[in-house]
Amino acid sequence: MNGSINIEKASISLPLAVSEAFEVMAFMDVIETGPEECEYRYKIKIDILNPLHLKIDFYFMDDLKNKIIENVYGEETVRLNEEAKDDCLLELMNVLAGNFMSFYSGAGEAYEMNLPVMDDVLHKQNYSKYISCYFNAEGLNFKVVINIK
Repeated sequence: MNGSINIEKASISLPLAVSEAFEVMAFMDVIETGPEECEYRYKIKIDILNPLHLKIDFYFMDDLKNKIIENVYGEETVRLNEEAKDDCLLELMNVLAGNFMSFYSGAGEAYEMNLPVMDDVLHKQNYSKYISCYFNAEGLNFKVVINIK
């Protein structure tokens, strides 16, 4: 791969990656929906460095955050500090990004990415190309955006 992205292939790969990550990591079924007006409270970002050059953003609200953490930790959730809760969500994003690269490039292909980080939901960068996908995880809405550098 030469660093340029095939938009059609990425648009197919992203929903597959999201669905698999949520099923395996959070034990949640996800369906792709249409755009929804929503003020998201949280954003996690991860940069894919090689062979593609892009950033993936995951936008969500408190209800989804709490449901993911509850599904992963069960009754132990009440004992977790905020850092441990965030780590759970960061790992989900790491798996989501890895899934995306596997679906896009093929299993076994090498790729390089940064660690995911929590980001300010209001922090926006202007990208000339992007792919936005909207999802519902058992009644809870969220979106994932691929920003093409």
